[in-house]
Amino acid sequence: MRPEQVQALQPVADALVKLGYDGAPEEVWDAVLRMVWIPELVTDMLAFAALSADQRHTAQPMLQRPLPEGFTVASLIADYAFNGAGAFLMGAALVSHTAETLEMLRIIRENGRGIRTPDGAYAHIRVPAGMPAGAPAPPAGEDIVLPATNEDESEAPVAVAAAHRAAFCGRCGTPVAPGTRFCGKCGAPVG
Repeated sequence: MRPEQVQALQPVADALVKLGYDGAPEEVWDAVLRMVWIPELVTDMLAFAALSADQRHTAQPMLQRPLPEGFTVASLIADYAFNGAGAFLMGAALVSHTAETLEMLRIIRENGRGIRTPDGAYAHIRVPAGMPAGAPAPPAGEDIVLPATNEDESEAPVAVAAAHRAAFCGRCGTPVAPGTRFCGKCGAPVG
């Protein structure tokens, strides 16, 4: 890329990193190039990344843009536990490669996915049972049990309040568990 192109796209790269994209520089630029094909989502992502952590925890219009098959960025964060960057990238993929992305989300819905928890461990989470693609989150205050399993099944299931399922660190975008006071990745105060 020419220097003026890099300069023009730098805010998109910065927003992805701020929202939790954790990859090598060349991977960040690959993600930027995937995002710029969907300018409306780039606009939404830049606006979301500019919000404070407190503002991100409230419903924001930039997370409600309709995506194929009834998805929104908000539903990808809440239902699939993607961080902000992952949800926007998945939203872009839904628009640009709908069939392939729907298949990927179907597999995640059926089998769950692994995430890194704030304490550095890994947890296996599942889309809540009976939750169709793009369905709204359960009412605030209703708990969802996300099984946090490992090889020997010694970890107990994790109950996550629906109102806090999409809690992320405002500094680095790492998912944080309800009641967590400090981000396990960057140490910033949360919640």
